Amino acid sequence: PSFSGLTRGFGAERNAVHPHRDPINRPASTIQGTGRARLPQSVLFSARMSADIFSTVNDGVKDAMRAKDKERLQALRGIKAVFQSAAKAKGEDSLPDEECIAVLRKLSKQRQESIDAFSQAGRDELAAAERNELTVINSFLPALADEATTRKWVEEAIAESGATSATMTGKVMGVLMKKHKGEMDGTLAKSLA
Repeated sequence: PSFSGLTRGFGAERNAVHPHRDPINRPASTIQGTGRARLPQSVLFSARMSADIFSTVNDGVKDAMRAKDKERLQALRGIKAVFQSAAKAKGEDSLPDEECIAVLRKLSKQRQESIDAFSQAGRDELAAAERNELTVINSFLPALADEATTRKWVEEAIAESGATSATMTGKVMGVLMKKHKGEMDGTLAKSLA
């Protein structure tokens, strides 16, 4: 008995007689143009491999431990602790990306304030440690809008809120935060308003 049909496809011997059939013995007309569309492997790979920020930070901790990168490990452990604390406060196991970004922005702002305070006090070694942590935190954050884009958004918010003087900055900022929270630097927007 021949087992070639098991390893090379069913009906392999018949293909010589019926060249218009595929190895599963279907007519060629039913094969072409039917079935689901195939995505390129790179798209499938990137869709499978895209992880949320929470998981990426956890994996980063493991990678930093393996690489024995103490500064990065310390920063990632700090981020992970804040993420876990926020998730625990909500009664969940992890946080969605939007909330992770909000937490990271808060951490970034805290680090920047610490850097300024340490620099003014002449504590350069502590400022350098905070800069390292800020670099790690910013590596997980999406880029903020540039000044030109922020200026355009501020002008739109002024028109929408009907603000006529500088005392109405709160209304303008309210409109801006509703539409573009997390996409722009609030300090820059406030200075432009």
